Amino acid sequence: DYEQRFPSDAMYEELGPNARVWKTYLAETSSLDENMVGEARDRLDSMLAGLFSAVVSTLLVQATQNLQVNYTEVTASLIFGLVQIQRAVAVGTSVTAVPTSLLNPTTKVKPDNLNVWTNGLWGISLSLSLSVALATVLVKQWLHRYLAVHSGTPRDRSHTRQFRYTGFEKWQVLNIIGVLPVIMHISLAFFLVGLVLFLAPLQRALSCVIGVITGILYTLYLITNTLPIIYPVKSMPRASTSPLGTPKIYLYCNLSLIVLSRYTYPFILVPPYCLLLYSAGL
Repeated sequence: DYEQRFPSDAMYEELGPNARVWKTYLAETSSLDENMVGEARDRLDSMLAGLFSAVVSTLLVQATQNLQVNYTEVTASLIFGLVQIQRAVAVGTSVTAVPTSLLNPTTKVKPDNLNVWTNGLWGISLSLSLSVALATVLVKQWLHRYLAVHSGTPRDRSHTRQFRYTGFEKWQVLNIIGVLPVIMHISLAFFLVGLVLFLAPLQRALSCVIGVITGILYTLYLITNTLPIIYPVKSMPRASTSPLGTPKIYLYCNLSLIVLSRYTYPFILVPPYCLLLYSAGL
């Protein structure tokens, strides 16, 4: 009860710098902001982009060696040629009959397409995950700045809070946060495909197992993100009979409406379920 929590205003001071309305506004929006920012931070912390980047970079360092000259193999080839020459001299065979080693320190290495694709996929995966890690740090700084305590009268603090919230909505900060997990999922897909290619020449059976797991994983991923669209609740457009809904569905609706809003007939181009969601006030 804010009438008991905050003292009443003097006559003609209902909108003054210390009026009850401003104190009530700050009290109400404080819990709203804490819940919104807390949920955003939890979503950022659950991505573990830095840990994933460390794993990818470790394997990428190993894979890039296949694109360079393998001096260990060159040394072994030259030593083997030297042993053949010594054996030919020992038995009295002509040295010219010993085949010349195909590998030497000046040999140009042409990596096969499998190694190129593996390094390319892992490089893209690492770039995406590092981008998400950087974006996570930036977004956390934005959230910290949003909740930063500002001085002044309750009216000034209310105006400042509303100014920040308007900018928060205008610049689509929550949608930016929603994009980051999607980028991480794409990065993981590139990594798994690269892992399949990396293991193919080493252990084909293991490569096939990982490929099957990857296919099943991303098939389930697509299914769980499309079921809430296929089975919406008509009386409650915000809800769905499927418990598998994720914020990416609403993010896709936002992007659809933003991109297609310039067309003459957006109601034909925008997916129908997006219109259902927005008719509910989303």
